[in-house]
Amino acid sequence: GMRFTDGNWNLTPYASLTGFTADNPEYHLSNGMKSKSVDTRSIYRELGATLSYNMRLGNGMEVEPWLKAAVRKEFVDDNRVKVNSDGNFVNYLSGRRGIYQAGIKASFSSTLSGHLGVGYSHSAGVESPWNAVAGVNWSF
Repeated sequence: GMRFTDGNWNLTPYASLTGFTADNPEYHLSNGMKSKSVDTRSIYRELGATLSYNMRLGNGMEVEPWLKAAVRKEFVDDNRVKVNSDGNFVNYLSGRRGIYQAGIKASFSSTLSGHLGVGYSHSAGVESPWNAVAGVNWSF
């Protein structure tokens, strides 16, 4: 995306197109159940924006809290799974999904930085409960 800046405020809109495919796995459980799926596929586009505010603290540290909102549209709607040879179940992922995230990035020094973030997404057929990510980057 392109980053628009006004003072300490930043707005970064973006658009993406993502595709994924995986071979047809077959699973056997110890109780005799088994499942087999056709090749799993996913193709989606995502449109969103991140809004952030950059602050430089008195000790030289930089902190940037951010919010992200996006809409994802999944196009594949026929990922099938067969359980115990009893018909087909459809792993139906297509449709629109809202994605919401918030976090903070911090630069502690010229060689050490980190980030924390939380996220949630929801659609009529799929919900991704709250999740969290954390990371540290050390350059040398």
